[in-house]
Amino acid sequence: MSQEPKPLVVHPDFDDAAADVTIISGDDSHTHFRISSSHLSRTSEFFHGMFALPLGGVPPESRIALEEGAVTLEILLKLATGLPGGLRRLLSTDDVERTLAAAEKYGMKGVEEILALYLRAPYMDWEPIRAYALASHYGWEDVATASFERVVRLPLDLTNLPSMDIQHLLRILVTRKERIHNFRQGLLSRERDAPFYAPNANNSGRCQRCSCISTLNDIAIWKKFVVAALMAYDEAPAADTLLANPEVAAESVKLELLFCSSCRRSLFSPASLTESLRKCEMYSVGSMAVI
Repeated sequence: MSQEPKPLVVHPDFDDAAADVTIISGDDSHTHFRISSSHLSRTSEFFHGMFALPLGGVPPESRIALEEGAVTLEILLKLATGLPGGLRRLLSTDDVERTLAAAEKYGMKGVEEILALYLRAPYMDWEPIRAYALASHYGWEDVATASFERVVRLPLDLTNLPSMDIQHLLRILVTRKERIHNFRQGLLSRERDAPFYAPNANNSGRCQRCSCISTLNDIAIWKKFVVAALMAYDEAPAADTLLANPEVAAESVKLELLFCSSCRRSLFSPASLTESLRKCEMYSVGSMAVI
């Protein structure tokens, strides 16, 4: 028995009987969008070039099959022609990315500008790495900069990256490496201006309170804190959130038990711990202790 032919699906917002072009979606719905060639020509460099070919104008009832799905084409054409409801159909970041890719493909600069403004809205909660990839690709420097500052401080899953140019990915990797290097130097430095007390191989270091060389009463506490801090920072290079890591938080509490053998005061103040960790991020000189 032969299969019944699928019923023709025409998008209700694009069913103009006077339209001279029908665009057909590339998904299984094969949705038809009937639209005027003059609209397409004004809003798309791709279609402007197609209709300008020396073929005697647009043939009657022209049908153009595109690769994009029905939802993407609906959003794209509504934004391009000014019909309402286009932005409301953007239900996920995938929808935005697919629409942007289609707008770039067909030379719809107006749609790109609308989506650029949409992405800058304060209520948009984009995954920073995806926002950075898109903004870098389309040259939205303000969005790219803001997203980059978040990306280099968050965990980075190299097995699940969005598509981006290699130079933009390298910028992330190099910056993260520099942050981790500076933090390690700051945490382990034995210089007078170092953010932390960093003991040497003889278990002696400079007290931040009295500036004298003293001996730690329990070197193991310091070493465990350093190891926990370095491991956590390697994963998410941000001093502001470091103490939110359970292992770092647990070891930081024990730092209060360390005191200077000369002035007998606690070497580490809980109130200044976060500030000292921030200083480590900007520290880039001095010899380091070996733990």
